[in-house]
Amino acid sequence: MPYAKRATDGSIEALFAAPCAEADEVVAADDPALQSFIFAGLDHDAGRAAALAFLASSDVEMARLIEDLVDILIAKNVIRLSDFSEAARRKLDRRSQARGKLGADGQLVMQKPLF
Repeated sequence: MPYAKRATDGSIEALFAAPCAEADEVVAADDPALQSFIFAGLDHDAGRAAALAFLASSDVEMARLIEDLVDILIAKNVIRLSDFSEAARRKLDRRSQARGKLGADGQLVMQKPLF
């Protein structure tokens, strides 16, 4: 999610990929001010850059969503794992194993007690 710098009227002046002194507010993708900011200047270089920055910052979230979609489609027998190339199956398997080691909140699940 992008971090926004807002004007006094509540409109968005700038977006950042990480929190900073100017912007520490996380903005949801469906925020009307974000939509206005992104689409208002698509004919201008600044608007284009903002749209590209937003898309880049949401790539990780989209990758996770697509992984979940693949898992659902396989579970419902809409597609089979064998429908994917060997390289794709290896990638899906490695990511599944890595995600299995993480808890629901994305934190590493400890395999052994600390004490």
